[in-house]
Amino acid sequence: MLRNFLILIFTLLLLAGLWMAGQRYGLSNLPGTYEFKLGNSQVAVPILSCIVISVLLSLLFRFLRRD
Repeated sequence: MLRNFLILIFTLLLLAGLWMAGQRYGLSNLPGTYEFKLGNSQVAVPILSCIVISVLLSLLFRFLRRD
């Protein structure tokens, strides 16, 4: 239980670091990111990026689950 929690925290920290690095180096405008303007606000929905991250996390957890 504790091991899974630590892996989850580490993964979230790693993703946050990659997210900040991606914004700094211009990777925030990848294909598959849809932007909508709703009144005075702008909403960005990174659909393709979410799918890629989901697949990578699924593979990571599948390999870590094998004991």
